[in-house]
Amino acid sequence: MHADSVQTVINRLENEPINVPRPMVQSLDILSVQTLTRLGDGRARRNKVIAEIEGIDQRTGELDYSTAYTWDSETDSVRSSGSHVLSEIRDERGWSESELRTEVRNRERFLEYLWDNGITDYRRFTALVNEYYADRDRVLEAIEEVTDPETKGNAEGESRAGDSDVDAEHEHEPKYESTPESEAGIGSEDTGSETGTGAQTQTDGGDRGNAAFDTEDRGRR
Repeated sequence: MHADSVQTVINRLENEPINVPRPMVQSLDILSVQTLTRLGDGRARRNKVIAEIEGIDQRTGELDYSTAYTWDSETDSVRSSGSHVLSEIRDERGWSESELRTEVRNRERFLEYLWDNGITDYRRFTALVNEYYADRDRVLEAIEEVTDPETKGNAEGESRAGDSDVDAEHEHEPKYESTPESEAGIGSEDTGSETGTGAQTQTDGGDRGNAAFDTEDRGRR
């Protein structure tokens, strides 16, 4: 939907003509506000804000949310303010902070592999995500074999042939701070307009646009 802030998204969901009850809005985990901006000589889409829904304030009845990530337009980087969603996942899975970092990095590697190989068809993307969930170690080993410089050889040049358009778009990808949360590699579908901003809402049941943590990981619903 078109919206320029998290609060605008909430207002539009709760009021005419959508009229989503507040307890149902509370079930959302993440709100992503996106913008289409100019970087250098081209245009690029950025996640302006990624907010996490925390619940309903028992005193005021208002919806509580916190900003987990913010895009800094001056440096074209993403700043992390800490993610309670990742903290919940860590606690529910019984992971240490080190184990959480490892899992986030693994999923980042997986998504980078899909991007580098131009895998954008939703059917193929979904099949590979399911394959990752079914046998993560095997998938990561296969990625390592393909991306290891000693095993790639001349195959790299061949695999990148004809990818100039993808490379040009990838040139304006933002930089991320080195924190366990920012390593999640949060991305999403293009939902903004050509001239303004857009917002994307996601729940536990979705892939969150980046094969992050699904319903199995959350164990909440």
